[in-house]
Amino acid sequence: MKDNGKQLMNDTRKISRGMVFRVIGGLCLAIFLLSFPHIFTSNYLRNLAILTCMWAIGGQAWNVLSGYGSRYSMGHAIFFGLGAYSSAVLFTKYGISPWIGMIIGMLVSSSISVIVGFPTFKLTPAYYGMATLGFTFTLQAVFLNWRWVGDSRGVFMPLLRKSSILDFQFANNKTQYYYIVLFLLVLSYLLVYKVSKSKLGFYIRAMKEDELAAQSLGVDVMKNLQIVGIISASLASVAGTFYAQYMLYVDPMSVYNSITSNNFILSATLGGIATIAGPLIGAIIFIPTGELIRGWIGGSGKAFDQMLWGFVIILIAIYRPSGILGWFKEHAKFFSGISKWMKEPIVRSNHDNSRM
Repeated sequence: MKDNGKQLMNDTRKISRGMVFRVIGGLCLAIFLLSFPHIFTSNYLRNLAILTCMWAIGGQAWNVLSGYGSRYSMGHAIFFGLGAYSSAVLFTKYGISPWIGMIIGMLVSSSISVIVGFPTFKLTPAYYGMATLGFTFTLQAVFLNWRWVGDSRGVFMPLLRKSSILDFQFANNKTQYYYIVLFLLVLSYLLVYKVSKSKLGFYIRAMKEDELAAQSLGVDVMKNLQIVGIISASLASVAGTFYAQYMLYVDPMSVYNSITSNNFILSATLGGIATIAGPLIGAIIFIPTGELIRGWIGGSGKAFDQMLWGFVIILIAIYRPSGILGWFKEHAKFFSGISKWMKEPIVRSNHDNSRM
């Protein structure tokens, strides 16, 4: 017993280089993200960072259901738009804080997710994709003619003279918007990480591999799909709420469209579906690149970037469905030497020294 206790104490002294590098890397990343708006004082760069984080949240929302799960949504703009309109209308008409509007938007989006999913989750995955795409344009038509939500004119948020975190306005100061969207991004990614490591995450991965086999083993397919659908819709709604409060304007054509849904899909597929970091990596690549393309082409090339990204999605689906992170995993053998070195302990125990 004494020897076992000593061995256990010695083993706890083993610290791999990889662990040290992960901790140091995480701290450096946190410091960089927190200091980003103070290092880069250009509003253009801050705006890029804000939009990147926002679309990364949306990409993760799509990734929960269509990456980890087995239902490929083509209309996550539904939930994005509902989140945007819920906060915008409640704040504009009734003075209700956008934070409360965000929660209400999540509830509305979750309800719509259950309604859409109830008949389509029982069918093959393709039907869910078609249903969400069709429902997107249905909502677009409804909101274009619904006077209570501003019809085709949209909703303009009232401008406040003073910055107010309760009212989600900061007098054109992008630093506060950056920290809010970064906070929402971290929360959403922690939630998805928790889900991926939970029993629910195990179930949805099993369902994606073989739904019938999972069902035969006692997995409640409908229940788990509905839960994942609610989580996915809620995250997309959060991104929509932030969009409306950041832009201070929302209209049916800007939220209920295929471009919004495609941005979610692109973030996840480019970085790597069914991964935690994939949607963020994808957003970091395609948001700045899209801005550069639009700036280079100008007004004469309107929507050219969307055509390009649509082509990229097709290529990824055919040749690289695992995305950028998948490529690194597939070529891990090239880094096997580095990986082995990273796993070696930098603090050797007395137990190891005795063997030498």
